[in-house]
Amino acid sequence: MVRERLAEVITEREGSLNILVNNAGANWGAPLAEFPDAAWDRVLDLNVKGVFLGCKYGIPALLRAGGGSLINTASFVAVMGSATAQ
Repeated sequence: MVRERLAEVITEREGSLNILVNNAGANWGAPLAEFPDAAWDRVLDLNVKGVFLGCKYGIPALLRAGGGSLINTASFVAVMGSATAQ
């Protein structure tokens, strides 16, 4: 799969992976009572599993490079909440 090979491909092309940024914050904007289960699964896949997989496959490449920066970000809505669907 692409995600499993991404760090390897970057290392082959650039020599090393030195920075990994996982930026997550997807939602589909439906009110909670109307939010389909399949859409919720997709939100979790992108926002949680996506960051996990980025770390799982990226950290070994960062370590092989002797270190680097790992940056995980998310939407401020996770902390603040929102009056409207995002």
